[in-house]
Amino acid sequence: MFDIVAADYEPKPARATYERFFARHNIEPRRAAMFEDLERNLIVPDASGMRTVLVVPQSSKSVEREDWELAGLAAPHVHFVTDDLARFLGRLTSAEGLA
Repeated sequence: MFDIVAADYEPKPARATYERFFARHNIEPRRAAMFEDLERNLIVPDASGMRTVLVVPQSSKSVEREDWELAGLAAPHVHFVTDDLARFLGRLTSAEGLA
């Protein structure tokens, strides 16, 4: 678990928060992926070497999301975009022979 208290009350997308997370959990960024629902929170993980996945469920736009939250789908720090995380992960594990 890594919450706002563990982050020393410094929220994403602050670089220091990601560095604390990497150190606390012994994460090698180049061997990890960041799944996030806000594009701006993927800038630092990309710069740190992580693969990034923007999760934007289609049903969320009309009910819960504002246009600014859906911006950046084609940003260079967004490696993958999915509207179905379970299906995305299923395809990933099948492609890697892990399923």
